[in-house]
Amino acid sequence: MATFWSLPKTVREKIYRMHLLDNQAISLAKHKDNVRFTHYTVADQLVRKWMPPICYLSRRAEKEAAPIYYGENHFDLISSSHAGELMRMTYTRHVRLIRKVTMTWPDFRAREVFLGIAKMRRLQDFCIRVDEKAMVQSMLLQGRNHQRDRKIDNPSPQQQLAVLRYPGVSGLLAISGVPGVQFIKRVKPGGPQYGGPITGGVLDTQIRPKLMSKSPAQIAPVDRNNSFPFFSFPPEIRNRIYGFVLELDGTVHPSTAPPSSEFRKNSVLKGKLIESMSVLRLLEVSRQIHDEAHGIFYSGNAFEFQYPTHLHAFVLSLGPQRQNCIRDITLHYYNSKLHGIELADLTFPVLQQIKNIRRLHILLDETFGMHRKKTSQFYSQIYSRANPGALPGIKSLFALRGISDIRVRDTNVEKTVEKLKADKQWPNFPARTHDNSCVQISRMLEHFNAALAGAQLGKVNRRLLEDDKWHMKDEFPKLLEE
Repeated sequence: MATFWSLPKTVREKIYRMHLLDNQAISLAKHKDNVRFTHYTVADQLVRKWMPPICYLSRRAEKEAAPIYYGENHFDLISSSHAGELMRMTYTRHVRLIRKVTMTWPDFRAREVFLGIAKMRRLQDFCIRVDEKAMVQSMLLQGRNHQRDRKIDNPSPQQQLAVLRYPGVSGLLAISGVPGVQFIKRVKPGGPQYGGPITGGVLDTQIRPKLMSKSPAQIAPVDRNNSFPFFSFPPEIRNRIYGFVLELDGTVHPSTAPPSSEFRKNSVLKGKLIESMSVLRLLEVSRQIHDEAHGIFYSGNAFEFQYPTHLHAFVLSLGPQRQNCIRDITLHYYNSKLHGIELADLTFPVLQQIKNIRRLHILLDETFGMHRKKTSQFYSQIYSRANPGALPGIKSLFALRGISDIRVRDTNVEKTVEKLKADKQWPNFPARTHDNSCVQISRMLEHFNAALAGAQLGKVNRRLLEDDKWHMKDEFPKLLEE
């Protein structure tokens, strides 16, 4: 008598596919329907597992059908709870058969979720919905990173490294050997897509290749008898090589925080310290490389500091030789008063220790409050106190010399003024309005910066420094070169 098992295997597999395959991605809810999931008690969570009913027919049926259901269907896991529940309700032998998964980066217990995904030994296509810019933003706003509580629209390449500390990255890196890995945009429930990876960002350029590699890179032992004669290159060639390594795209935000999402208690794993990923490790190779290359890092990069105290600590941590290599600094202005002492008055004079600085920009963003919309009474008062020279520490900039590009800026005002230039009313806007205040502040800052540039040549405008209300007069103090 003919039975199901007397059919050729290819025919049986075709029957399995007609019964088990879905044309669309399978959500957790759909998977529960497919395996006839029923409610279980807390105790059942540890032992009860589910699989498609056809797999219960016999061990042979399970062996033939399970690879088709789990291996050829596409599973879409919306949240970390969905991923965790799929793992709990599925036999480990079936988890290892899954080949296609799309999931949203978990907001809860991300590390454990990704470690569970790592058990899918046959995984071929893995798509992760992310908003990398928001991930970077959340890490930069953590207090230990000394970042202001504001949105950073375009994080620099160095700031993007903060995503390596994002919860779950250490678990994600446990996954390897997946041929197809993609980071894609997140999707709002019933709404449009948003976010996605940063073009050329850390997820695409550093994390993705590691997930696709078959195994972690092995560092070959150094053969001292067959080493590369690096120092046989002319100094000019060596300097170019140092530049490729040490000169970074975007601004550098000095920090001692290691780019890792590992827990602090796991700073030592398997008896080995987690090594820093800083490019400055190059300077530890030898004394000669240190002496030749350290100046390239400090002179070839633009440094950005979120607080004056951040700059103060950085400068004091360097010796005179490294201090004098720095050429480019951007400093976000911030001041607080403790026991009658203005911290900005203590920090700004430190700039005089940097002898060869060529570009210095002080950003007053949010200092004057122009980033917020206020009443007309507010704008009538804001310009009266908008003189940057009246801010603690700013007057000490006039003691600096030889800086070719020195400016005090308010980027919020600059952006607004650029938009206002297309307005028909430019530059005569009604008094006591946000637009009029921006135009006035822009004009005042332009004059202040011109006086500051003159001071770099030794032409210090004393009238401007001694009168905190010069900007309220019909005519500004004349510049000395006039």
